[in-house]
Amino acid sequence: MKRKSPIFVESVSILPLGRKEMKKLKGNYQACSYDSRRDILINCQTESIIVRVVIGNSIPYNDEKRNVRRRVALHLVNQTERCQMETEEKTVFMTPDDLYLNLYFVINLKEFSFKNYQTYKLTICDSGISEILEEIYFKVFEKRKMGDPCSWYKVESGCVRPYWYSIQGYKTMDVESGTDLNARFYLIRNFKTPDNGMLPEVKIKLHFPEYDRIQELYTEPIIFNKDDKRYYVEFPFFNNNENKGVYYAEISCMDQKIGGFVFRTYGRQIQGQWTDDGIFCFDEYTQLDAQHMFERLMKIEENREDSDFKTDYDSSQNKWDKTFIDFMTSLNGNDENDEEIEEKENEENEENEEDKEPESLELTLEEMTGLYQVKEKLNLYEKVIRFNKKRMEQGLPVYRLPLHSMFMGSPGTGKTTVAKLIGNMLKDLGFLSSGHVVVRERSTLTGTTYGSEEEKTRKAIEEAQGGILFIDEAYQLYQPKDPRDPGKFVIETLLTALSDPEMNDWMLILAGYPEEMKRMFDMNPGFKSRIPESNIYLFEDFSEEELMDIAENYFAKYKFTLSNEARASLQERLKSDYEHREKNFGNARHVMNLIQTEIFPAMARRVSEKGTWDLTSLTKIEATDVPKSIFNKKEERKRIGFF
Repeated sequence: MKRKSPIFVESVSILPLGRKEMKKLKGNYQACSYDSRRDILINCQTESIIVRVVIGNSIPYNDEKRNVRRRVALHLVNQTERCQMETEEKTVFMTPDDLYLNLYFVINLKEFSFKNYQTYKLTICDSGISEILEEIYFKVFEKRKMGDPCSWYKVESGCVRPYWYSIQGYKTMDVESGTDLNARFYLIRNFKTPDNGMLPEVKIKLHFPEYDRIQELYTEPIIFNKDDKRYYVEFPFFNNNENKGVYYAEISCMDQKIGGFVFRTYGRQIQGQWTDDGIFCFDEYTQLDAQHMFERLMKIEENREDSDFKTDYDSSQNKWDKTFIDFMTSLNGNDENDEEIEEKENEENEENEEDKEPESLELTLEEMTGLYQVKEKLNLYEKVIRFNKKRMEQGLPVYRLPLHSMFMGSPGTGKTTVAKLIGNMLKDLGFLSSGHVVVRERSTLTGTTYGSEEEKTRKAIEEAQGGILFIDEAYQLYQPKDPRDPGKFVIETLLTALSDPEMNDWMLILAGYPEEMKRMFDMNPGFKSRIPESNIYLFEDFSEEELMDIAENYFAKYKFTLSNEARASLQERLKSDYEHREKNFGNARHVMNLIQTEIFPAMARRVSEKGTWDLTSLTKIEATDVPKSIFNKKEERKRIGFF
């Protein structure tokens, strides 16, 4: 029987780099930003192509707990000319604790010639058993022959449309919650298409109304009208009550912006497509900019309807210039009609205010910093659930999806927050009736009275019906050296509930440190049989850069800004805290405590003593508000003592 490789390929990314970039990296390829693009642009400065392969361990929880050592080969083939170009092998060594590993292959363009309009194939193999793990195709385009990518396509128009319409578009829609929509761009091709019909892909970036939530899609344009070289691309997304508002869709080619438009999914509905003055690009996007631009465009739309007059400028550039001037004026606060527009918006939504939930500052999954593996697994999990739901709606048989999961990670890595997001997702998709989360730990399940563990655990399970029972630091329930430990009765009660086929409207999540959780998991076959490998999530510690992102996102949500000196001081503080972190380091929780218990009080003291209450004083954080790390202070004192 043919052997199956103990490893698999989670993802493959390709990235072209120039001579200066390669020299700056000095082999530190993990510092690069990778994505899912499948087209690359090369020019005279391009020196290498970096291929990142994320290798997954298929047997991290195998009873044998054996290490994995494999030879992984990368084969590069010119698919257009059908010739082999490059073969390179690397050794993969993974312990049972390693879930994923990054491999980096470097293809030197001095040795291999990549040609314009040609397709190449990358094959990743397990050399030991000659098993193909992954195959991807990518296309190459030369800037020298095709010119600047920003001129390859021209955005003719943009609109939002419901998925059931093939052509009809809207400038703004009023849709019910739970509607599938598409943001569509119409493009005109400005280059000669080769005989093989190959087109450069474009990237659509959709900014949601929720703060900093962005989704991206790489796709190749689809022919719409062959005679006049018109194409279209679109981004499908799901609209519900939580993300109703002003969106901004932007399209780029080879990382160069070529157009964008704003639209709204509630309020007044206008049929048609945004053109000319409605197609633009933000230099740096903010939600406030999008709202202001939408208001300006709606004002122009109302003036056109009231006067039945269409402005006839000499060129589309003049149209954009006028709109841009209005837009910038509004941002500078010089538009006398801003209050009237805002008042009109409030009147339009007055009828829906009672049904509208209060604005929440809670994060969505995409907004959360880091957690890339968790996000990928949950996105796939959601697709599987949605697929199952559609089958159910069509009267097709469906299998019961395993809900119970295990979260492995240090404190403050977002485990409880993700559990709440999963609860909401499963409720929206109809797999849980309420989606609420009941949080418990050892002390609340065992109590102080010996023998009450079963009753307390049953009560917690009852409270979690329709939602999720989240047991934090669950490994504390397992004490193998103490046969009389009451935690074993909690485990037995949980396993009894998990095996009850009638109790299917709940989800159990066991959470805690990775090593301790794996030890408990391996020693309890009952958990292993009910929590599949696909439902085990690893929450990695945040890097110092990600800790800084968490802090800046928190400041932005509550309308605080950092001076350049304060940002540098905070980066230095978080770097020191990260380098000296111990096992119980709080990650995001550490950042929140630093901000709420040290930075904000220091800022309040400074502003109060100064007695200046202007907007800048109330929002701008200075370097003196950021306390030094205790480790830095110790090192300073030590250095002084030596002099």
